[in-house]
Amino acid sequence: LAELAPTVPLQRAGALDQAIRESTWAFSLFGAAFSVFGGVTVLMATVGLFSVMAFGVRQRTREMGVRMALGAGTSGILRLVARIAAGQVLVGLGLGLLLSALLGRSLRLLLFDVAETDLRVYGVVVAILLLAGALAGLGPALTAVRVNPVRALRVE
Repeated sequence: LAELAPTVPLQRAGALDQAIRESTWAFSLFGAAFSVFGGVTVLMATVGLFSVMAFGVRQRTREMGVRMALGAGTSGILRLVARIAAGQVLVGLGLGLLLSALLGRSLRLLLFDVAETDLRVYGVVVAILLLAGALAGLGPALTAVRVNPVRALRVE
């Protein structure tokens, strides 16, 4: 700089990478915080769905025992529980996608290099939530398959 423009005073010299980090640290912090909160939210949603599914399976133990006593196989019981779990997950995803479409524009300032209507992001989020829903429904479905029909019919 002294060779190119000797009359220009040099105030702060440093690497460009460091200057970029210093000017965008807040966005990095918000991104990390949103990632942590998103992960905790997915975990809480998975635990919540698991709890609701486990409660529903326990409430319908007698029905599943009757179905098994009448000849329903494990695949039929698994389909029944999976259908209930899928319904809950799809309703939640539908509402979530609707709200994100409505509120996505208000988060435009916090999104860096991502459009609020980026289909790849929506696809990844939907895939993660579908996987979480499948994992949440797996435990209660396996519990439902292990129901002893005779014991289930005796439960009050």
